[in-house]
Amino acid sequence: MMKKEFLHKKIKGVAFILLLFSFILPVTDGYAQERDIWNELNNSSLPGKIPPEASLLLDLRKALPDWAANSSRAYTDKLYEGPPAWQLILNRPTGRQAAKKTNIHNAFLLIYMVQERENAFPEKLKNLFSWDLPESELEIYTIYLGKAKGYYWYAKGDLFHINILRNFLAPSGGENFNKIMAYALNKTDYDHFTARTAILYFRNRKDDSPVYILEAAEEWKKEKTDPPYQHLEAIKLCGGKTAGDVLVKIARSRDKGLARKAIDHLLETPELADEKFLRKLIFLPEYTVSILEIFSRKGKLSLLLPDLEKIMQKPRSILQYAVSFEAHRKISRKIPIVPEINAASHIRLRMVRLGDTKDSTKFIPLDEKGANELTDKAERKRIQPFMDLILKSKDTEAAIVAALLLASLDQGNERFLNPDYIKRVHKVGIELLQKLPPQHVAKRVEKLYETVKDRNSRIHLENIAKELGVKQ
Repeated sequence: MMKKEFLHKKIKGVAFILLLFSFILPVTDGYAQERDIWNELNNSSLPGKIPPEASLLLDLRKALPDWAANSSRAYTDKLYEGPPAWQLILNRPTGRQAAKKTNIHNAFLLIYMVQERENAFPEKLKNLFSWDLPESELEIYTIYLGKAKGYYWYAKGDLFHINILRNFLAPSGGENFNKIMAYALNKTDYDHFTARTAILYFRNRKDDSPVYILEAAEEWKKEKTDPPYQHLEAIKLCGGKTAGDVLVKIARSRDKGLARKAIDHLLETPELADEKFLRKLIFLPEYTVSILEIFSRKGKLSLLLPDLEKIMQKPRSILQYAVSFEAHRKISRKIPIVPEINAASHIRLRMVRLGDTKDSTKFIPLDEKGANELTDKAERKRIQPFMDLILKSKDTEAAIVAALLLASLDQGNERFLNPDYIKRVHKVGIELLQKLPPQHVAKRVEKLYETVKDRNSRIHLENIAKELGVKQ
């Protein structure tokens, strides 16, 4: 009887040891079997610092809720000579169907933990661990994350999920993650996953990250023909003074493509640039309207009066002259609208017919000739009050500007407006110019032709001069 009891106790002891070892020892062929041991962690009582406390591992599970704990064990590689370490292998998703997917869907995170200790050199331990993982379509990184929750942490996997782990741990020390993410912008893996991860990482950092991003961009330009636009996007998202300084530096560079992209980002986030730089941009025709809008939102349009006066003396395009003239009138006379230019806008709107814009279907009547005549009469009736306002204006210069806007409508609008509509509006503009004081019209057309550099504007002015009989 005593022999039976002894045997029974022995069997129970062996069962307990086997159960414990099933948790501690690595899962055989763990990548293929995808064993999820989170529940075992939840039900286990683990004394001491190694293995780590089950509560810590379960907190980690909350940070990566859709990942399975594939293996959790004391690291016992015979070649390892460092302090006691714990290895954790996570993968996602779980299940047989998931296992058949490519490794971009069936990703892995390999994590090592070493208890904090005095006189340790945790940066050197990274090279002592085994980092074998299945191949992936994503760029894979091996990183010492730093100290957190009583341990040194090391991880291998894609940057997106390493960053999730890092955010959960909030470690101190570790490798320069900003620099790692900056150079991640140079990666061109599946669907540019790593680069897109890096771009989003930099949102609202407001630190020295743009310096590293700029370094990475220079490396990109040595190896790639495509411009490093993703680097500029990341710099813009960083925010802060350093980001602004770097974008302004790029905006002033000789690389026109990058410079324009940097300017675009500064206009999207004008708080990154100082007012002195923004005021310089107003002299470039493509940015005049944007700068006016930015200073209007700031309530500082009056600062631009000297700049607008300079532009009006030497505009680079008809549109830039008209926009600057309108803004100058509003600011200097403290009026909400310039009536003549507002009338020109009403004329353009009231002349739109079906088919005049690219997104509308052209209406073709059965009796095309008669119907068109009726349409012309109705259109004329709609626009006549606004034409009269321009012709009767005492502000001759404003009236000429309004007529010029109509006579040169297609500037930048060719993609959206049909030629028939442009011709009809142009005809109204010429009619107005012919009825306005000829000496003033001729002087303005000649003056503009002397200063504008924009090719389309010069063509418009040449045609307008011919139609008005103005000598060039």
